[in-house]
Amino acid sequence: MKKKKIFIYTISLSFLASIIIAYCLYQKSATIYEPVIVKITGITPEETYNIDVIGITPLNRKIDFQYSEENVWDIKYAFLKAIHLFIQDTLLQKVNSIEVNIAQNSFLISAKELNVVGNKIGKNEYSLPSRIHSEDSFIKKALSLFHWKIVKTILKILSFLLIILVLSFFVNKLLKKRNISNLKAKKIFIWLKIIVYSVLFTCVLFFGFLFFAFTLSTYITSLLFMILTGLFFWLFIKLIVKRFKKSGIYLKRTKIVMITILTIWFCIETFLRLEGINASYNEIQKFYYVTGFHKRLKSNSKSPDLLVHPKYHSYIDSRKEFSFEIKTNNEGLRDIDHSVEKPKDEFRIICIGNSFTEGIGTPQDSIWPKLLEDRIRLASKKKVAVFNAGKAGSDPFFGYMLLKKRMLKYNPDIVLVAISSSDFNFYRFRGGFERFTSDGYHFRKEPWWEKFYAVSYICRFITDDMMHYKYFLTPEEYKNDSIKAMNDINNCLHKFYKLSLNCNFKFAVVYCDDGIYELNPILNSLKQEKIIPVIDLVKYNRNNAQLTCERRKTYYWPLDGHCNSRGYYLFAKGVEWNLMNMGIIDSLKIE
Repeated sequence: MKKKKIFIYTISLSFLASIIIAYCLYQKSATIYEPVIVKITGITPEETYNIDVIGITPLNRKIDFQYSEENVWDIKYAFLKAIHLFIQDTLLQKVNSIEVNIAQNSFLISAKELNVVGNKIGKNEYSLPSRIHSEDSFIKKALSLFHWKIVKTILKILSFLLIILVLSFFVNKLLKKRNISNLKAKKIFIWLKIIVYSVLFTCVLFFGFLFFAFTLSTYITSLLFMILTGLFFWLFIKLIVKRFKKSGIYLKRTKIVMITILTIWFCIETFLRLEGINASYNEIQKFYYVTGFHKRLKSNSKSPDLLVHPKYHSYIDSRKEFSFEIKTNNEGLRDIDHSVEKPKDEFRIICIGNSFTEGIGTPQDSIWPKLLEDRIRLASKKKVAVFNAGKAGSDPFFGYMLLKKRMLKYNPDIVLVAISSSDFNFYRFRGGFERFTSDGYHFRKEPWWEKFYAVSYICRFITDDMMHYKYFLTPEEYKNDSIKAMNDINNCLHKFYKLSLNCNFKFAVVYCDDGIYELNPILNSLKQEKIIPVIDLVKYNRNNAQLTCERRKTYYWPLDGHCNSRGYYLFAKGVEWNLMNMGIIDSLKIE
C-alpha cells in the first residue's frame, strides 16, 4: 500500500511539475493566441516577396506567416509572444501603414512604430509594438488550444479509448455480481468481455504502432541516452550511499528523487519531440538524425571531388509522403545516357543543381529538365537535348566541379545552375572551394557537443532557443559565416560565368522557389550587376502563375517541401518562359 502511495505521489508531482513548467515556459508569455492577419500598404505585389512576416513563440521558435493574397500575410491559431518583420530599409520607406487584425480586434500602426531587434543579411528585423496582442484572458487562451489540429486529433483518440475503457469497466462489474447465476448469461458476458478486451488490445496495438512509427522511432537514440544516463546516475548515487553507509530511508528518498527527475526529463523530452521543436529535416522525413559534418562522403573513385551517384545505380527514394525510383546513367546522374559526340543539328542544355533539379518527389519522366525538353521541342523545330546534372545534396561548388570535370565534354549550348536555400545551409557544414583537397573533399569539423545535440531535444532547446545558436554557431559567428557564405556563393556563380565565356556557352542562374528566401541578397546582387542572367522562379510563380499560399499546397509536398509532378511542370514552364523572354533561346516563339 505504501509503495502504491509513493508511486501515485511521484506521478502526481511529475504531472504537476510538467504543467507548471509548460505554463511558465510557454503559455504565460504568450500574448497572441488567435488567428492573425497582417496587411502592408504602400508596396507593390512584386516587392512583397522581399518581406518576411514571422511569429515568435514563447520558446523563441520562428513561425512563418503565410502569404495568402496581395500584400496580406496570415497565421492560424498559435501561441505567439511577438510578431516580427524582415524588410529592407528601402522598402520600409515605402510602407504607408501596417494593419494587424487579431480575431475581432484591429490595430493600425505606422513604420515609425517598428522597433529594430536584429539584422539578417540585406534586411533589418523589426518587432511590432507590444500593444498588439490578444485579450488577456487565461480561459480564452486555454480554450484556443481546442482549435489546434493536433489537439483535436488527440481528443478524438482519447475519447474513443475512454469509451472502450468505460464499457470494459461495466462489463467487468456485471461479471463480478453474484446474482448472475445463469450459465448461459455468464457465457454471454464472458464473450462480451473477450470482445471488449480484444478491441481494446487491437486499439492499443494500432495507436502504439502509429506512436512508434511517427514519434518513438525519432528518439530511440535519446531513449538509450536517457536510460544509460539514468543508470549511471543511479549507480553513482548507490555508490555514494554505500560509501557513507546511509540508512535505507535515505536510499528510498534518493530513489523517489531520481524517478521524479527522470520522469520530468522524459516528459520534457517527449513534449519537445511531439511538437517537432528543432527537429532536423531528416528526422521529419526518415525518423533519424544525420549529421551535416560528414567526415568523408562516398564518391566515384576516378573523380573523388565529385558528388554523384554510382553509375547505373537504382534505388527507391522512400519518404513519408512519396516513394519513387532513382535510376542513374553512366555519369551517376538521374538521366539517360548521352553521346559525347554532339550531332550537328542538336541544341544541348545542361541543368546543374541539387534535389530540385534531380527531381526528388516525382517519377523520372516528370523531372523539370525532362519537361523542359518536351516543351522546347514542341515550340521549336530544333532537335533539343536537356541533360539532368542535378544531385540531391549538391550545391554550386560541387556543381562547378561536376561541370568542369565531367559535363563540358558534351559541348553544351546553355548551362543552367539552379540554386535554393539549401545551398546556403550546406555552406555551414561544408564551406566553399576550400573543401576540395588532393584526395577529394573534406567538410568542416563538427563541434564536440554535436553528439549530445543529436540525441537530446532538451540539449537543442538550450542551445537553439535559450542561447540562440544556429547551425552550431553563436549569433555573431552565424552572422559572419553568413556574410562569407553569400560572398563565396556569389564568387562561385561568377566562376561559372567565366567558364561560359572561355568555353563558348550561354549561362544563367535559376532561382528555385522553395518557400525559403535565404539567397535573396545574392539574387538582388546579380540583378543589379546585370552580368549573369537570372531566372527568378519566385517572381514567376507569384506574378505569372498566381501561386498563392493556398494554391502552393497543390504543387509542393507539404512535409517534404519538394515539388510534386505538377510543381515540376510549373518549374519547367517558368524556366522556358524566362529563357524565351530573356532572348537566351532566340529561335523559340512565346506561346
